[in-house]
Amino acid sequence: MLITNDLPKDEICGRIGRQWQIDISRLEAEGDITIATTREWYFPDGKVDIDKLVANWDHVASRAVARGKRGVQTFGDMARFFTNGFSKEAVDYESALDAKFNIPVTAMCAYEDKHIGSMSPEQFATLRQCHGVHQMEGRNVLVNPQDNSHILMVYEGDSDAHEAIVSYINEGLKRNRLCVYASVHNREESHVKKIASRIVDYERNVQSGNLLIANLAPVYVAAVCDDLSPYKELAAQLGEMTKDRKDRHVRLVADCATFMFKNRHFDACTLLEAWGQEKPIFGSYVCPYPKSLFDRHPPLIIKSSGSWQTTTWPLTPPDVS
Repeated sequence: MLITNDLPKDEICGRIGRQWQIDISRLEAEGDITIATTREWYFPDGKVDIDKLVANWDHVASRAVARGKRGVQTFGDMARFFTNGFSKEAVDYESALDAKFNIPVTAMCAYEDKHIGSMSPEQFATLRQCHGVHQMEGRNVLVNPQDNSHILMVYEGDSDAHEAIVSYINEGLKRNRLCVYASVHNREESHVKKIASRIVDYERNVQSGNLLIANLAPVYVAAVCDDLSPYKELAAQLGEMTKDRKDRHVRLVADCATFMFKNRHFDACTLLEAWGQEKPIFGSYVCPYPKSLFDRHPPLIIKSSGSWQTTTWPLTPPDVS
C-alpha cells in the first residue's frame, strides 16, 4: 500500500510497470496493491479521525490475511498532515499505534526534515517512542549516537566506509568511551593496519583497554549456522569491560550481518540484526552496508520494537529516483 501526494498515481503506476516489468493494473484489480493520496486515506472528510484510521488498518490487515497474504506492507507520506495544519493530529495518530503492531502491518512513515524540525521536543520524543523503526537520513548520527541506538550505515565505497568508521571510533575515544571494531576483514593484517593508521593513539588505546579489535570471521561461520553464542559472549565481555567505567557507552562497529547479506544468507542476517535490535550492548551499534547490496538484493526488513537509525556516508541527499 502506497500513500503519497508526492507523485501522481499515473506516474507511480508507470514507473512500477517500467522498472519491475509487471502489470500494475492487474495487481490493483486483484487487491495486491493500493495507491492512494494522503487525503484519501488519512483525512477523507477533511479531519483526522484516529479511531477510524486504526479500524481501517485492522480491516485492511484482516482482509489481506483472509486472502492468504501474510499481512500488509505500507509506505505513508506524512507531509500533508503538516501542510494541512494537522501536525498535532499526526503525533496523536502515531501515538495511537503501538511501536510493534498487534496486527500484521509493517509500516514506514515518511517525514520531511523541515516538519520534524517544527515539532516540539516532547512531540519528537513521542514520535520516536511510537516507531519501531526510526530512519534519519543525512544526519550525522555517528558523531553523537544515542544510547541503545542500532544504526544502519549505507556507504558508497570502501574509502567512505573507512572514513565513517574511523570518525565514529576517534570521536568515541576522545570521549573516553570503549570502542570496538569487529570485522570479518580483520582476519587480514593489512586491513587492520589500514584502519589502525587512522585511529588516534592506536597502540595506547588498545593497551589501555579503550579500543578492542575483533576478528569476526569465526563468528560469521557460527552465525550462518544460526549460532549467536559468540556474539552473546562478545556482548557479555563488553559489559564486563565497561562495568567500572564512568561512561559505559560502547561504540561498536560490526559487519558480520553485512557479509551474510552479501552472500545471500538472508534469514541468518535477519536473525542477527533482530538480536541487535534487542539492545544487548549498552551504547551504539553500527552495521555498515554498501549501497550496491541494496541494488542487487531485496530489502532487509527487521520487525522490532527497538530504535533503528539510518545514515548515509558521505552525508549527501539520497538518490530517490
